[in-house]
Amino acid sequence: MVALAGILTVVAPPTGGADLLPPFAVAGAQSAPVVDRGVAAAQEELERAQARRSAAQSEVAELESQAAAVQSQLAQLGDQRRELLSQLAQAQQRAQRLAVDAYMRGAGTDDLAAVLDTQEATDAAWRRHMTVGRVDQAREAAFELRDLRADVDVQLSRVTDQASSTDHAVSDAKEDMQRAAAVEAAAQQQLIDAQEEARQAAIAEARAHQQLLEARQAERAAAEARAAQRDQAAQAMAQTPAARVITQGDPWEYLRQCESGGNYQAVSPDGRHRGAYQFDMGTWSGLGGRGDPAAAPAAEQDARALQLYQQRGRAPWPACGRYLP
Repeated sequence: MVALAGILTVVAPPTGGADLLPPFAVAGAQSAPVVDRGVAAAQEELERAQARRSAAQSEVAELESQAAAVQSQLAQLGDQRRELLSQLAQAQQRAQRLAVDAYMRGAGTDDLAAVLDTQEATDAAWRRHMTVGRVDQAREAAFELRDLRADVDVQLSRVTDQASSTDHAVSDAKEDMQRAAAVEAAAQQQLIDAQEEARQAAIAEARAHQQLLEARQAERAAAEARAAQRDQAAQAMAQTPAARVITQGDPWEYLRQCESGGNYQAVSPDGRHRGAYQFDMGTWSGLGGRGDPAAAPAAEQDARALQLYQQRGRAPWPACGRYLP
């Protein structure tokens, strides 16, 4: 058996086109372009699926980066808000202490006694003024801290919304990427199936070529066998001078007409007797004949009949042998 890989280069199509090829060879030749187109289409679909999956993957990576940045900003704002809350609590406590101190210093018997002394009165008034001023400053600082906390809360709310939106976008992008990956996997399987189909088609085509080669070899061998039979018949006639007496109109013609109607390809109803002289296979082989007597050339049948007559006389033809001398 010739290797399948080499058949395509060994077997050449016969002259005369596809009409001379066996049906299996023509079908194999016609199916190859269709299979090739199927593989190419599957490859293109896989490339498109890979591009979509790659784009979805890039989008997920970008959105995850944005989400990380938003989370970092959210963490910073949370730290800033906690610091502001701590500072605000300290400022409120300080303002409360100063307010209590101012109240205590702004009324009572100590102030009345201090008024009697000019220097003491001046000092007391200055202390009350400084205490009240510090209270106002503490209150203003607390108000500023509350304003900052409000700004931070606004930013925190906005960034929280942004983080939620980014998380949703990342989730949607991941779903898109999963769908793209599923499509890519399906396209990959489709390509594998198309490649397998192409491989099987190539094997079938190679086998068809192999069968064509073997059929041609068998036909060539049969032709060579027929040529050899003709050569043997010619040699047999050349070695039998009496073969020249077998001519049309002589007793041998009457014998042929009686046996087979003069048909060199005649076959008896039971198939046992064949050719113009109705040889059976055993007699034909015993005379040196090969193959089917009915398929042998007329000259060879004439020569074998004369050879048989020289050996046994008219006995092989009990009824029709009466025409022979």
